[in-house]
Amino acid sequence: MRKVTRASIYERIQSVQYYQWPGTTVTECLITLDNGFSVNGQSACVDPKLFERNLGERLAYDNAFNRIWQLEAYLLAEELFRDERRADAMSGFGMQAVWVADRVQAYADKGGNIYPINQV
Repeated sequence: MRKVTRASIYERIQSVQYYQWPGTTVTECLITLDNGFSVNGQSACVDPKLFERNLGERLAYDNAFNRIWQLEAYLLAEELFRDERRADAMSGFGMQAVWVADRVQAYADKGGNIYPINQV
């Protein structure tokens, strides 16, 4: 079964940038993924005397990373949902889905003819 993992998210990260707003303890992290989409995260320290830049960056990174995790989970859920609906729709035409690695890759008709998904 396909799933979202830390490793699968790390593989998609192309760049990480940090910014601390001048005169504040607010730290921003911008993570850019391989498709060009960027996600930001924030952290802030209540007491400026206790502010640690490295900790602020780590917390902002974790915040952005967790947002990516939510987006990737949604994307996977949508792909699985669409695969299931596509399989149901094709069965109405007397075709059976050919599943490979938990994903519909092709359809076969009653005569055994196989049609790759991009031709259906």
